Amino acid sequence: MATTLQKTCYHYLQHGLTHLLAPNQTEGDLLQAILNVQGAFEAVSKLQELKSAGWTAIVEDKHHDWSDARLLKALDEGKLKTVRYEQSKTSLLTRKGIPKDQQDMIQKLQRLRNSIAHLGLPQLPVTAREEITILTVRVLNEWVWEIRPKAKEGPYLQNQARMVLDGHLFQKLKSDPIYESEAMELAYEKGEKVRRCPECKVEAWAVLREDNDELFCFCCGYQAVSQMISFGNCPVCSEHDFLYDAMNWHGGNPVGGTCLDCWQHLEVRVCGWCNNVSINNRQQSCPGCNVPYQQPQQ
Repeated sequence: MATTLQKTCYHYLQHGLTHLLAPNQTEGDLLQAILNVQGAFEAVSKLQELKSAGWTAIVEDKHHDWSDARLLKALDEGKLKTVRYEQSKTSLLTRKGIPKDQQDMIQKLQRLRNSIAHLGLPQLPVTAREEITILTVRVLNEWVWEIRPKAKEGPYLQNQARMVLDGHLFQKLKSDPIYESEAMELAYEKGEKVRRCPECKVEAWAVLREDNDELFCFCCGYQAVSQMISFGNCPVCSEHDFLYDAMNWHGGNPVGGTCLDCWQHLEVRVCGWCNNVSINNRQQSCPGCNVPYQQPQQ
């Protein structure tokens, strides 16, 4: 059931963003964006409930004593009754502590969807596109990417955007100034030591306050475990934003690194004797202890 909900949410997001970011956007594009992004909200609110409290939290009481096989059969036949979206939405907003202004946007989006689906809407509000874009940052970061495997539990250096959106669509989303600005604001709200992301280059990669072990990009979902990377002073721009792999420097062998401020790609050597970090050092010996990099420890 979780897999089905997650896939449905991704489909809604894909279609909603395709219309939201359409060139020469028409009224029909905006209508489709509203319907699909609202659909993503409804699917992900139930997915969050399912993850936190089990399937009984999202289906009506009469189904609670059913076996998994019977539930799945009813789901396939379209006969499974779930709780109203209002219930799962209220639970989600309460648990997440979403700011009042964004709660108002969520309520407004639901009202727009209901009007379009049941009565039609003669004229869309001029703020609709901007508000949907802002809410997309929340639905991705607060609800969709949160369900991701944590960096320390899954593959090293993951990019969640690749799991949810195709590359072309994400590039269009990232290029939207409203989306990028909102992602940066959320990074400073929920993270510390915010830097530009090595993957999407937006200033939204931060150490999570709730988990100091993890760095997470609020724009593209790129994540890493803090113990696996290190930062040094860039010899080109002097900023302490030079990123390098902290796990694969054994024996003073050079590893590649990148400055997240000036984007210079340079070699890094870490001395196996004194742990001195040297960036862009062309010498064969450590400048800290003068021991040749390749000399084995005794």
